[in-house]
Amino acid sequence: VSGSPTLALPFFKDVLIDLGWFYLAFGAFVIVGASNSVNLTDGLDGLVTGLTLLALVAFWFLASQTGLGDVSLFIAVIWLSYDIYVKSFEIV
Repeated sequence: VSGSPTLALPFFKDVLIDLGWFYLAFGAFVIVGASNSVNLTDGLDGLVTGLTLLALVAFWFLASQTGLGDVSLFIAVIWLSYDIYVKSFEIV
């Protein structure tokens, strides 16, 4: 059906799974799983900051290389605002 949500499997060229209404449950599962993995990584020691910044740099690089200047600028603004926020708590 045209316009229905489909799931493309990596490394399989022509495999598209039609999700239909199951898309809502699948989306909720992905969001809950992603937030849970961030919470498990963070724990009490703040390790998630470095991993998030690493992912942010990767997304910025991909956006800048594919010609998505607006997305690249948005990611750079997020990076700079975070950097300014963290530096405001540094003890000299």
